[in-house]
Amino acid sequence: MGNLLGAPVTEKETHLGSTPEGLPYGVSSMQGWRIHMEDAHICQPFLYAEERREESGGGDGDASKKGDEKGGNTTKRGGGGDDRYVKIPIPGHSLYAVYDGHGGSFAADYSGRNFCRVLARQKKFAQYAKMAGEEAARAKAEAAASGKSSEKPAQDGEGDETADAGDREDGGAAAAAAVSDKKKGNSDALAEAKRQREMLTLLEDALRDAFVETDREILRELRGMPNEGANEPYG
Repeated sequence: MGNLLGAPVTEKETHLGSTPEGLPYGVSSMQGWRIHMEDAHICQPFLYAEERREESGGGDGDASKKGDEKGGNTTKRGGGGDDRYVKIPIPGHSLYAVYDGHGGSFAADYSGRNFCRVLARQKKFAQYAKMAGEEAARAKAEAAASGKSSEKPAQDGEGDETADAGDREDGGAAAAAAVSDKKKGNSDALAEAKRQREMLTLLEDALRDAFVETDREILRELRGMPNEGANEPYG
């Protein structure tokens, strides 16, 4: 389990923040009895997937770079970035993790610095990101439509009487329409449930594959074999 100190180091390093949607988070770390800090963490307040440009229809590198200059997708992050990838934002998503060193810091530190990148480049995570983006856009459109429908102008007395008479005459048709709407609602609910299951499966598979790939990268690093994109900043 590694060497221990004669007394624990109890000074704490604490960081606070919030996601773009306003969800607050905090992290606090303490070295404790270890001779050096062995643990690492991830507090990533927003997420995106990355898809290779040839897979997303971006064409060759030069054409993709020209597209970026004209206001297209960009993969630049911080002081660098990788123009071979296109970012796919995932609204309302963030990731938090703690890596326990257990007698050494290398695996924990490498995972903390690289897991988000590895996850972002999983094909199933890109699929999930696209579906999540579609869901967010649809929810936004439905919310906007709902707001407009609730702003119907009030009718005068004569108009109300006419509407009431029409309602009585068309009662049977209205009831039939209600049954039809209920069936359609049930069908939509089933389709939505199926879509949510599909998205959850994609996310679970992407996380599993990212865990495995991160382990493989750590093994390659220990053998002196470089990993593509290792230690690139995410965010």
